[in-house]
Amino acid sequence: STDMFKMVYDRRPSYNHSAAVTVSPLKTAMKLVYYTGFAVVYGFVGSLSDLVLVNSTWTFGHVSFLWRFRRLFGLCSVFSKKTSGIQIVYPPCDTEELEEIPLHGARQNVILSIGQFRPEKNHELQIRSFANLLKNETITDNPNINTAKLVLLGSTRNTDDWIRVGHLRALCQ
Repeated sequence: STDMFKMVYDRRPSYNHSAAVTVSPLKTAMKLVYYTGFAVVYGFVGSLSDLVLVNSTWTFGHVSFLWRFRRLFGLCSVFSKKTSGIQIVYPPCDTEELEEIPLHGARQNVILSIGQFRPEKNHELQIRSFANLLKNETITDNPNINTAKLVLLGSTRNTDDWIRVGHLRALCQ
């Protein structure tokens, strides 16, 4: 993704970019060439699609950028003359029960973060930022800040994600 490319370009170590690469200008340059080549091939092949469905505005922007050959050169598949076709399809959600929730009255001071517990989501940064907010003396007099809670809600894909959740829970203690 463009985010991973920027991380390599900035030479910041991360879950997909080891410190051994960040300290070496040659290894960093080689990785940037690899990422660029992969993005060009991915973009060209993706540009040949007749119809593309994505599940968010972020993914729409990301795919539109990477598959811009369609827009730049009017590329289309041999079976279609279409030059557009990326559509957002939001995941379905039953909203009937949500309509029963009152919008007025007492509210809780909750910051809710929803997403899979994956390394690229950087939940640790959210926890540390929230902790810094609570330590900020200039705003701790605000009762809304003093009663605020950070809630991380999401799913895991595998054992590594479960371990990550355990580390996040320990960080909160």
